Amino acid sequence: PAWRWRGREVKLIDGTTLSMPDTAANQQAYPQVTQQKAGLGFPFVRMVGIMSLSCGAILEWALGPCEGKKSGETSMLWNIGEGLSRGDIVLADRYYAGYFMLARLLDQGVDVVTRQHQLRHTRFQRGEHMGKCDHVVLWGRPPRPVWMDKALYAAMPETLRLRECRVGGWILVSSLCDAGAVSKQDLRELYGWRWHIELDFRAIKAVMQMDVLRCKTPAMIDKEIAAHLLAYNLVRSVMAQAAALTTLLPRQLSFKGALQQLRAFERMIR
Repeated sequence: PAWRWRGREVKLIDGTTLSMPDTAANQQAYPQVTQQKAGLGFPFVRMVGIMSLSCGAILEWALGPCEGKKSGETSMLWNIGEGLSRGDIVLADRYYAGYFMLARLLDQGVDVVTRQHQLRHTRFQRGEHMGKCDHVVLWGRPPRPVWMDKALYAAMPETLRLRECRVGGWILVSSLCDAGAVSKQDLRELYGWRWHIELDFRAIKAVMQMDVLRCKTPAMIDKEIAAHLLAYNLVRSVMAQAAALTTLLPRQLSFKGALQQLRAFERMIR
């Protein structure tokens, strides 16, 4: 229970990219970015992941190309939303702050804390006043995007009730609308923890050496990524068990230090 925020599980969402050998099969599945000339770049795969804030484990992930239709991070997250459970709190950057993405998350019974998208203007004179630069407003449903079919669009709510506040140099958007229960500073503290997913991806790519993949076919690339993430989660599991025996939180332990310990005692563990 001490690892949760007010009894609730907090999950982090973000994406990253990985490079791989320049083979014809890899280029077909995960083509290089269009700004690079043919023969001068490497294939890139985009990965979107859902991480546990409490212990750092990766719970779900999706892979896709970096170019083309439905290759964006929000489109990929749309397909792995099952990694979220009712009652969770999601922290994400402003790339995920679109109307339809927020509507989908809220429909799953998930609360959200994210930054305001740079294209949306916030006017604190409007809405239900909650405090200085803190209000609750109704977002109207935008026109149907090209990628969304009519049935799905019709199922989307016509409005979303969301809280907007300026705190810590950010304008945050959240579905936690009760200012008496969750203050602006609480939202700032919550959103500050989003940075942990950046550190998690750094651990996966740099410490676990997954930044540059080695396999030469897309099928083996998928397996290579899965093997890396399995090993990553096993290390996180050991860290969680160690933290449970003390008064520390799993996040207070060093991932690199834990991996070094496991490697040092590998023969004894065997």
